[in-house]
Amino acid sequence: MASPKSAHECGGGVGRMRRVGSEGDAARLLAEARESFARDGFEAAAIDAIAKVAGVPLAQALLLFPSKYALAHALYQGVVADTLSIVADLEAGSVAARFAALLEAKLDRLDAQRDVMRALLSVAMDARGDAGVLSSKAAALRARTAGAILTAVVGADDAPANASELGALLYGLHLAVVLLWTQDEDGKMARGVVTLARDLLGQAAPMLALPFVSEAMHRLGAIFGDRLAPVVSADVERRARWILARLMHGRRLAPGEADGAPAEVELAPHLPLVRAALSEDRPLELLLPAFPAKSPSPAKVLGKLPDYAESIALRSRDDRCRGRATAACAVRS
Repeated sequence: MASPKSAHECGGGVGRMRRVGSEGDAARLLAEARESFARDGFEAAAIDAIAKVAGVPLAQALLLFPSKYALAHALYQGVVADTLSIVADLEAGSVAARFAALLEAKLDRLDAQRDVMRALLSVAMDARGDAGVLSSKAAALRARTAGAILTAVVGADDAPANASELGALLYGLHLAVVLLWTQDEDGKMARGVVTLARDLLGQAAPMLALPFVSEAMHRLGAIFGDRLAPVVSADVERRARWILARLMHGRRLAPGEADGAPAEVELAPHLPLVRAALSEDRPLELLLPAFPAKSPSPAKVLGKLPDYAESIALRSRDDRCRGRATAACAVRS
Protein backbone atom coordinates (compact mmCIF):
# COMPACT_ATOMS: atom_id res chain seq x y z
CA MET A 1 0.00 0.00 0.00
CA ALA A 2 1.42 3.36 -0.94
CA SER A 3 1.92 6.14 1.57
CA PRO A 4 -0.29 9.24 1.07
CA LYS A 5 2.74 11.21 -0.15
CA SER A 6 3.73 8.63 -2.74
CA ALA A 7 3.22 9.02 -6.45
CA HIS A 8 2.58 6.21 -8.87
CA GLU A 9 3.82 6.74 -12.37
CA CYS A 10 3.47 4.28 -15.23
CA GLY A 11 4.68 5.68 -18.51
CA GLY A 12 7.43 5.02 -21.00
CA GLY A 13 7.73 1.47 -19.65
CA VAL A 14 8.62 2.56 -16.12
CA GLY A 15 6.45 2.68 -12.99
CA ARG A 16 7.66 3.93 -9.67
CA MET A 17 6.59 5.17 -6.27
CA ARG A 18 8.56 7.82 -4.46
CA ARG A 19 8.18 9.13 -0.94
CA VAL A 20 8.85 12.86 -1.01
CA GLY A 21 8.76 13.79 2.65
CA SER A 22 6.69 14.31 5.73
CA GLU A 23 3.16 15.55 5.19
CA GLY A 24 3.44 17.52 8.44
CA ASP A 25 6.63 19.27 7.31
CA ALA A 26 5.06 20.20 3.98
CA ALA A 27 1.95 21.55 5.69
CA ARG A 28 4.00 23.69 8.09
CA LEU A 29 6.14 25.05 5.27
CA LEU A 30 3.11 25.95 3.19
CA ALA A 31 1.37 27.59 6.13
CA GLU A 32 4.42 29.72 6.88
CA ALA A 33 4.96 30.52 3.18
CA ARG A 34 1.39 31.74 3.00
CA GLU A 35 1.97 34.01 5.99
CA SER A 36 5.36 35.20 4.74
CA PHE A 37 4.16 35.99 1.21
CA ALA A 38 1.12 37.87 2.53
CA ARG A 39 3.13 39.82 5.09
CA ASP A 40 6.39 40.58 3.28
CA GLY A 41 5.58 40.03 -0.39
CA PHE A 42 6.92 37.29 -2.62
CA GLU A 43 10.19 38.98 -3.58
CA ALA A 44 11.20 39.69 0.03
CA ALA A 45 10.40 36.22 1.29
CA ALA A 46 13.25 33.71 1.63
CA ILE A 47 12.88 29.95 1.82
CA ASP A 48 15.52 29.59 4.56
CA ALA A 49 13.57 32.02 6.77
CA ILE A 50 10.33 30.22 5.98
CA ALA A 51 11.90 26.88 6.93
CA LYS A 52 13.31 28.29 10.18
CA VAL A 53 9.96 29.67 11.36
CA ALA A 54 8.18 26.48 10.27
CA GLY A 55 10.63 24.41 12.34
CA VAL A 56 11.76 22.32 9.38
CA PRO A 57 15.48 21.74 8.69
CA LEU A 58 16.52 23.61 5.56
CA ALA A 59 17.79 20.44 3.86
CA GLN A 60 14.41 18.76 4.37
CA ALA A 61 12.59 21.91 3.24
CA LEU A 62 14.59 22.01 0.01
CA LEU A 63 13.80 18.36 -0.67
CA LEU A 64 10.11 19.16 -0.42
CA PHE A 65 10.22 22.58 -2.10
CA PRO A 66 13.48 23.36 -3.95
CA SER A 67 12.66 27.07 -4.14
CA LYS A 68 10.08 29.62 -3.10
CA TYR A 69 8.69 29.28 -6.61
CA ALA A 70 7.92 25.67 -5.76
CA LEU A 71 6.08 26.90 -2.67
CA ALA A 72 4.06 29.30 -4.83
CA HIS A 73 3.31 26.44 -7.21
CA ALA A 74 2.07 24.34 -4.28
CA LEU A 75 -0.20 27.16 -3.15
CA TYR A 76 -1.65 27.27 -6.67
CA GLN A 77 -2.23 23.52 -6.37
CA GLY A 78 -4.30 24.17 -3.27
CA VAL A 79 -6.49 26.59 -5.21
CA VAL A 80 -6.90 24.00 -7.99
CA ALA A 81 -7.85 21.31 -5.44
CA ASP A 82 -10.49 23.68 -4.07
CA THR A 83 -11.84 24.17 -7.58
CA LEU A 84 -12.12 20.41 -8.11
CA SER A 85 -13.99 19.96 -4.83
CA ILE A 86 -16.40 22.76 -5.77
CA VAL A 87 -17.24 21.08 -9.08
CA ALA A 88 -17.87 17.77 -7.33
CA ASP A 89 -20.57 19.47 -5.24
CA LEU A 90 -22.27 21.47 -8.03
CA GLU A 91 -26.00 21.02 -8.30
CA ALA A 92 -27.68 19.97 -11.53
CA GLY A 93 -28.61 22.80 -13.85
CA SER A 94 -27.67 24.69 -16.98
CA VAL A 95 -24.15 25.46 -18.17
CA ALA A 96 -24.73 29.09 -17.20
CA ALA A 97 -25.91 28.25 -13.68
CA ARG A 98 -23.17 25.69 -12.99
CA PHE A 99 -20.35 27.88 -14.33
CA ALA A 100 -21.58 30.88 -12.32
CA ALA A 101 -21.91 28.74 -9.17
CA LEU A 102 -18.37 27.47 -9.67
CA LEU A 103 -16.96 31.00 -10.01
CA GLU A 104 -18.96 32.34 -7.06
CA ALA A 105 -17.72 29.52 -4.82
CA LYS A 106 -14.15 30.00 -6.02
CA LEU A 107 -14.28 33.73 -5.30
CA ASP A 108 -15.57 32.93 -1.80
CA ARG A 109 -12.53 30.69 -1.23
CA LEU A 110 -10.14 33.31 -2.66
CA ASP A 111 -11.60 36.02 -0.42
CA ALA A 112 -10.18 34.14 2.56
CA GLN A 113 -6.62 34.40 1.17
CA ARG A 114 -6.71 37.70 -0.69
CA ASP A 115 -3.39 38.99 0.71
CA VAL A 116 -1.32 35.98 -0.34
CA MET A 117 -2.97 35.79 -3.77
CA ARG A 118 -2.17 39.44 -4.37
CA ALA A 119 1.40 38.89 -3.23
CA LEU A 120 1.75 36.14 -5.84
CA LEU A 121 0.24 38.23 -8.64
CA SER A 122 3.56 39.51 -9.98
CA VAL A 123 5.00 36.03 -10.44
CA ALA A 124 1.67 34.64 -11.61
CA MET A 125 1.61 37.12 -14.50
CA ASP A 126 5.12 36.26 -15.68
CA ALA A 127 4.48 33.80 -18.52
CA ARG A 128 8.20 32.94 -18.68
CA GLY A 129 8.74 32.61 -14.96
CA ASP A 130 8.90 29.54 -12.76
CA ALA A 131 5.48 30.23 -11.22
CA GLY A 132 3.66 31.97 -14.05
CA VAL A 133 0.05 30.85 -14.43
CA LEU A 134 0.43 30.74 -18.23
CA SER A 135 3.97 29.34 -18.22
CA SER A 136 4.87 25.90 -19.50
CA LYS A 137 5.63 24.77 -15.93
CA ALA A 138 2.01 25.41 -14.93
CA ALA A 139 0.54 23.42 -17.83
CA ALA A 140 -0.61 20.57 -15.59
CA LEU A 141 -2.33 22.98 -13.18
CA ARG A 142 -4.09 24.68 -16.08
CA ALA A 143 -5.18 21.29 -17.39
CA ARG A 144 -6.62 20.28 -14.03
CA THR A 145 -8.59 23.51 -13.74
CA ALA A 146 -9.72 23.20 -17.35
CA GLY A 147 -10.88 19.68 -16.50
CA ALA A 148 -12.93 21.02 -13.61
CA ILE A 149 -14.63 23.59 -15.83
CA LEU A 150 -15.21 21.01 -18.57
CA THR A 151 -16.85 18.80 -15.95
CA ALA A 152 -19.20 21.64 -15.05
CA VAL A 153 -20.09 22.01 -18.73
CA VAL A 154 -20.61 18.35 -19.70
CA GLY A 155 -22.56 17.68 -16.52
CA ALA A 156 -25.08 20.42 -17.32
CA ASP A 157 -28.64 19.79 -18.45
CA ASP A 158 -28.00 21.73 -21.65
CA ALA A 159 -24.41 20.63 -22.37
CA PRO A 160 -23.60 21.41 -26.03
CA ALA A 161 -22.00 18.98 -28.44
CA ASN A 162 -18.92 21.23 -28.66
CA ALA A 163 -18.40 21.08 -24.90
CA SER A 164 -14.58 21.03 -25.11
CA GLU A 165 -14.43 24.27 -27.11
CA LEU A 166 -16.90 25.99 -24.80
CA GLY A 167 -15.03 24.69 -21.75
CA ALA A 168 -11.73 26.14 -23.03
CA LEU A 169 -13.31 29.56 -23.56
CA LEU A 170 -14.96 29.48 -20.14
CA TYR A 171 -11.58 28.61 -18.64
CA GLY A 172 -10.21 31.79 -20.24
CA LEU A 173 -13.13 33.79 -18.83
CA HIS A 174 -12.46 32.25 -15.41
CA LEU A 175 -8.84 33.47 -15.58
CA ALA A 176 -10.03 36.98 -16.45
CA VAL A 177 -12.45 36.99 -13.50
CA VAL A 178 -9.71 35.87 -11.09
CA LEU A 179 -7.37 38.59 -12.41
CA LEU A 180 -10.12 41.19 -11.96
CA TRP A 181 -10.69 39.90 -8.42
CA THR A 182 -7.07 40.63 -7.50
CA GLN A 183 -7.64 44.30 -8.42
CA ASP A 184 -11.05 44.51 -6.76
CA GLU A 185 -11.09 45.64 -3.10
CA ASP A 186 -14.64 44.56 -2.28
CA GLY A 187 -15.15 41.94 -4.97
CA LYS A 188 -18.12 43.70 -6.53
CA MET A 189 -16.60 44.02 -10.00
CA ALA A 190 -15.60 40.37 -10.25
CA ARG A 191 -18.95 39.15 -8.98
CA GLY A 192 -20.74 41.53 -11.31
CA VAL A 193 -18.89 39.95 -14.24
CA VAL A 194 -19.94 36.50 -13.01
CA THR A 195 -23.58 37.57 -12.93
CA LEU A 196 -23.31 39.07 -16.42
CA ALA A 197 -21.60 35.91 -17.73
CA ARG A 198 -24.38 33.75 -16.27
CA ASP A 199 -27.07 35.89 -17.93
CA LEU A 200 -25.31 36.02 -21.32
CA LEU A 201 -24.57 32.28 -21.29
CA GLY A 202 -28.19 31.57 -20.44
CA GLN A 203 -29.39 33.67 -23.36
CA ALA A 204 -26.80 32.21 -25.75
CA ALA A 205 -27.40 28.56 -24.80
CA PRO A 206 -29.86 27.82 -27.65
CA MET A 207 -27.35 29.17 -30.18
CA LEU A 208 -24.28 27.24 -29.04
CA ALA A 209 -25.07 24.32 -31.35
CA LEU A 210 -25.38 26.53 -34.45
CA PRO A 211 -22.56 25.95 -36.97
CA PHE A 212 -21.43 29.58 -37.15
CA VAL A 213 -21.24 29.84 -33.33
CA SER A 214 -19.21 26.63 -33.14
CA GLU A 215 -16.89 27.93 -35.86
CA ALA A 216 -16.47 31.24 -34.01
CA MET A 217 -15.56 29.43 -30.79
CA HIS A 218 -13.08 27.28 -32.70
CA ARG A 219 -11.43 30.36 -34.24
CA LEU A 220 -11.31 32.16 -30.89
CA GLY A 221 -9.73 29.11 -29.27
CA ALA A 222 -7.13 28.98 -32.05
CA ILE A 223 -6.14 32.59 -31.29
CA PHE A 224 -5.19 31.63 -27.73
CA GLY A 225 -3.43 28.48 -28.92
CA ASP A 226 -2.35 26.13 -26.14
CA ARG A 227 -2.49 28.78 -23.40
CA LEU A 228 -6.06 27.76 -22.57
CA ALA A 229 -5.93 24.15 -23.76
CA PRO A 230 -3.57 22.07 -25.89
CA VAL A 231 -4.23 22.06 -29.61
CA VAL A 232 -5.49 18.51 -30.04
CA SER A 233 -5.42 16.45 -33.20
CA ALA A 234 -7.92 13.70 -33.94
CA ASP A 235 -5.21 11.12 -33.19
CA VAL A 236 -4.40 12.65 -29.79
CA GLU A 237 -8.10 12.76 -28.90
CA ARG A 238 -8.52 9.10 -29.89
CA ARG A 239 -5.51 8.00 -27.84
CA ALA A 240 -6.52 10.11 -24.83
CA ARG A 241 -9.94 8.52 -24.73
CA TRP A 242 -8.45 5.03 -25.21
CA ILE A 243 -6.10 5.53 -22.24
CA LEU A 244 -8.90 6.73 -19.96
CA ALA A 245 -11.16 3.90 -21.06
CA ARG A 246 -8.43 1.42 -20.06
CA LEU A 247 -7.84 3.11 -16.71
CA MET A 248 -11.57 3.16 -15.93
CA HIS A 249 -12.35 -0.28 -17.28
CA GLY A 250 -12.62 -1.87 -13.84
CA ARG A 251 -14.44 0.97 -12.13
CA ARG A 252 -17.29 0.18 -9.72
CA LEU A 253 -20.65 1.84 -10.31
CA ALA A 254 -23.44 2.63 -7.89
CA PRO A 255 -26.38 0.19 -7.87
CA GLY A 256 -28.74 0.89 -10.75
CA GLU A 257 -26.18 2.65 -12.94
CA ALA A 258 -25.69 1.12 -16.37
CA ASP A 259 -22.25 -0.34 -17.06
CA GLY A 260 -20.41 0.45 -20.27
CA ALA A 261 -18.02 3.02 -21.62
CA PRO A 262 -17.28 5.97 -19.29
CA ALA A 263 -19.68 8.87 -19.75
CA GLU A 264 -18.40 12.30 -20.78
CA VAL A 265 -18.90 13.64 -17.27
CA GLU A 266 -16.59 10.88 -15.97
CA LEU A 267 -13.92 11.63 -18.56
CA ALA A 268 -14.08 15.42 -18.32
CA PRO A 269 -11.89 15.94 -15.20
CA HIS A 270 -9.09 13.87 -16.75
CA LEU A 271 -9.24 14.50 -20.51
CA PRO A 272 -7.39 17.86 -20.49
CA LEU A 273 -4.50 16.34 -18.53
CA VAL A 274 -4.15 13.35 -20.82
CA ARG A 275 -4.52 15.50 -23.94
CA ALA A 276 -1.79 17.84 -22.71
CA ALA A 277 0.63 14.99 -21.95
CA LEU A 278 0.10 13.39 -25.34
CA SER A 279 0.28 16.69 -27.23
CA GLU A 280 3.61 17.53 -25.55
CA ASP A 281 4.94 13.96 -25.94
CA ARG A 282 5.72 13.61 -22.25
CA PRO A 283 5.00 10.80 -19.76
CA LEU A 284 1.54 10.66 -18.27
CA GLU A 285 1.95 10.97 -14.51
CA LEU A 286 -0.73 9.37 -12.38
CA LEU A 287 -1.42 9.59 -8.65
CA LEU A 288 -3.05 6.39 -7.36
CA PRO A 289 -4.35 5.47 -10.83
CA ALA A 290 -6.17 2.53 -9.32
CA PHE A 291 -8.94 4.86 -8.21
CA PRO A 292 -8.93 7.73 -10.73
CA ALA A 293 -12.49 8.90 -10.13
CA LYS A 294 -12.52 9.25 -6.34
CA SER A 295 -14.48 12.37 -5.42
CA PRO A 296 -12.32 15.36 -4.42
CA SER A 297 -15.16 16.60 -2.21
CA PRO A 298 -14.40 16.11 1.53
CA ALA A 299 -18.15 15.71 2.08
CA LYS A 300 -18.24 12.55 -0.05
CA VAL A 301 -15.24 10.59 1.26
CA LEU A 302 -14.10 9.43 4.69
CA GLY A 303 -10.70 11.10 4.42
CA LYS A 304 -7.68 11.91 2.30
CA LEU A 305 -5.83 8.66 3.01
CA PRO A 306 -6.20 5.64 0.72
CA ASP A 307 -9.07 3.42 1.86
CA TYR A 308 -9.68 -0.30 1.44
CA ALA A 309 -11.41 0.16 -1.91
CA GLU A 310 -8.32 1.95 -3.19
CA SER A 311 -6.12 -0.84 -1.87
CA ILE A 312 -8.11 -3.40 -3.86
CA ALA A 313 -8.18 -1.19 -6.95
CA LEU A 314 -4.45 -0.45 -6.77
CA ARG A 315 -3.66 -4.17 -6.74
CA SER A 316 -5.96 -4.56 -9.73
CA ARG A 317 -4.08 -1.86 -11.62
CA ASP A 318 -0.73 -3.39 -10.68
CA ASP A 319 -1.94 -6.76 -12.01
CA ARG A 320 -3.03 -5.04 -15.24
CA CYS A 321 0.40 -3.42 -15.68
CA ARG A 322 2.25 -6.66 -14.98
CA GLY A 323 0.02 -8.83 -17.15
CA ARG A 324 -0.88 -6.66 -20.11
CA ALA A 325 1.68 -3.86 -20.53
CA THR A 326 4.20 -4.42 -23.28
CA ALA A 327 6.94 -2.81 -21.22
CA ALA A 328 7.93 -3.59 -17.64
CA CYS A 329 5.80 -1.78 -15.10
CA ALA A 330 6.31 -2.38 -11.39
CA VAL A 331 5.20 -0.70 -8.21
CA ARG A 332 7.57 -0.31 -5.32
CA SER A 333 7.30 1.78 -2.22
